[in-house]
Amino acid sequence: MLLAGLGLAASTGGGCQCNKTAPTNKTPIPPPEPDTPTPYPTSSIIHHHAYVSQFPTGALFYADLTTTPTYVATVTAQAAGPGGPAFYLAATEDRNTLVEAHRTDAMIHVWDFTSNPVSTLFGAVTTVPPFPNTTVMKFAPPRGPYANWLFMATDFVAAGEIRAYQFSGTGVSAQTSLSIGAAVKVKDFAFTPDGETLVMLGDNGSEKKVYPYQLSNWTLASSGQIGISSSASVDGAIAVHPNGWLVYVPLSPNVLWYYNLYSGRTGTGPRNGGNTSSLIADPAGKWLFLATGNNNEIEVFDTTVTPPVALPHIFIPTSLPNAWAMDFSPATRTLLISDIGGEPNAASAWLCDLAPWEASGGTTAPNFFLLDDPASPGGPPSSHVQFGK
Repeated sequence: MLLAGLGLAASTGGGCQCNKTAPTNKTPIPPPEPDTPTPYPTSSIIHHHAYVSQFPTGALFYADLTTTPTYVATVTAQAAGPGGPAFYLAATEDRNTLVEAHRTDAMIHVWDFTSNPVSTLFGAVTTVPPFPNTTVMKFAPPRGPYANWLFMATDFVAAGEIRAYQFSGTGVSAQTSLSIGAAVKVKDFAFTPDGETLVMLGDNGSEKKVYPYQLSNWTLASSGQIGISSSASVDGAIAVHPNGWLVYVPLSPNVLWYYNLYSGRTGTGPRNGGNTSSLIADPAGKWLFLATGNNNEIEVFDTTVTPPVALPHIFIPTSLPNAWAMDFSPATRTLLISDIGGEPNAASAWLCDLAPWEASGGTTAPNFFLLDDPASPGGPPSSHVQFGK
């Protein structure tokens, strides 16, 4: 069993136009220095399933990871469309709700996995007013004033807002529009683990900045916005360390920039790689993973220290450039990586078991498994990925 092999038993704001009451503002208390890692409270969740969106079909691929990764089903909800790997996925922390959206479509498709993690039933929600240009969407943590709300933004146009939705089953129970600068495009955003702050990487046309918004009243946190040196080289990705106050932004081609939300301290560390397509922090506080969409490798940084230390790359066993979107399962120490290259004999995504890599300090290659439908290998390449419960 895959899980057993890992030593784990299988187990069961301003501009706000919304119908929710704004919560009381909370002033964050600066944590002590040095930057001691603190794991997310959900680092022990075991993920038994994987979901992969495919392009240009928009289909959603299901896989069971309980033993050897096994194909379950492919469901088509989202209509096929252009734009390459622009079929975005997001899931709540408990993985009860999964959504898919396409950059050219104002529709959101919603799955409720509360009782069945491989349910093929879904709902369709039309965004009103239309929000057809999504390029980043993530669920807020199940903590804070917007617990389990879906946030959507775009760097395709300057929309002047971040849209947010609360779901009940496969329908929307509430929504809000949170104003940002009219000229700002959203490159990416991330949440602090307590759900109190959304940290946005924005491009105002002349400079790229980090904007930390307090979600309780949608105002910039006391640290305020900060411009990033060498803005022209800023990749479109941002991540927050599990301690809740260190923010990371990759700069091309060889710098990792970081910012302390409370002290205002900034710094840099070295990196080696291409343009960033995905950036995620290990909820256990150990690693930062960076996918470079123009090659077949994952950059890894040790984030138990500041500045973070770049480790040897993880190379995906393929000759095709494919490392695009990622998700990470901290309990099973596995990465899920979308495959935009389209393997000659497979189509879906890579599952990367980090156990041997971690045990050897990065000198032993991890174990890779290719997720695919054996009845129709070599199908569409994958766009985005999410682990499921």
